[in-house]
Amino acid sequence: MENNECIGPVYRNDRICKECGGQCCKIYTLPEHGGSYPNDVWFEEYCEDFHMHADRYDVEPLFDPLITHMLGNEQMLVDLEQQGIDPYACQYLGPTGCRIRWDLRPLRCRVFACDRLRAPENVVAMVDRSRLCHH
Repeated sequence: MENNECIGPVYRNDRICKECGGQCCKIYTLPEHGGSYPNDVWFEEYCEDFHMHADRYDVEPLFDPLITHMLGNEQMLVDLEQQGIDPYACQYLGPTGCRIRWDLRPLRCRVFACDRLRAPENVVAMVDRSRLCHH
């Protein structure tokens, strides 16, 4: 195997993810507020890097984070929230869950496992991560 990041388990349990509502998808929220946005990275760079293969997703994002989070666009945040869309979460997370097909999601989304997913009583499927890598 050429890429070490392609080795290891992937946890998936759609029931738990639906119950949770996408806490791990809060990619535009700072860690001190329960999110995963790194303080030490430029927002534009982070957005582009996270979804660098968005052209493969076959779905449109619900919003453009670079525009939505721009100073002066606070009403956009309110409008999204009124539609049941969390503007501090991933732009592909809708009211019913992730809009991106599982096998097309960014690798970091497919390999992430919160404590609840890792609990032995909740493990429904562990997938060989090497099958998820696009070479």
